[in-house]
Amino acid sequence: MTSTPSPKLVKFDSETLMNFHNRAAVHFARHNISDPNHQAYDFITALPDSDFRRVTQSLLPKTIDKVKWDDLKDVIQALEGADKNRRRLEFANLKRAPGQPIREFADALKALSLQCGWEEVNGGEAVRQLKFLTSFTETHILQHLMNLDDDDNYEDMVKIACEQQAIFDNASLMSNSAAPVSSNNLFVT
Repeated sequence: MTSTPSPKLVKFDSETLMNFHNRAAVHFARHNISDPNHQAYDFITALPDSDFRRVTQSLLPKTIDKVKWDDLKDVIQALEGADKNRRRLEFANLKRAPGQPIREFADALKALSLQCGWEEVNGGEAVRQLKFLTSFTETHILQHLMNLDDDDNYEDMVKIACEQQAIFDNASLMSNSAAPVSSNNLFVT
């Protein structure tokens, strides 16, 4: 009886190293891959180039053939901690570019905040809301965001901000499209 090879392990682009490590552990259990050296080898060789370099450099002076599964977890936790701090700094410095659509900024802000580890301490929603609120200087948006209820969430804030910007933009278009009145045309001579 021949055994069929297990499906290839692949890291998703949006997946953190720790999430991939956890998913790989399930993969190894499912496919009865129990040798810690094989697990480490399969994991490392499934990484994209940038992660492969980071992980193998962090493993030095060990080489791939000497690494065991448990060695990887320590390395990944150290790398994730450094990444989390870098992402938090990026988040703190993130600013909405002039003219950037609110939805585009809101999506980028949320994606970055999800990589900062605040969800683990139930602070992600509050941090996102505060950063979103402080990114505006437009009073027509701020006055509505400041009046939201305590139970409104991040998506509620984004929706209100987008609506208020659309109202403001439409009002600006309407006031700019009216033809100027010339004093020469007011009186019939």
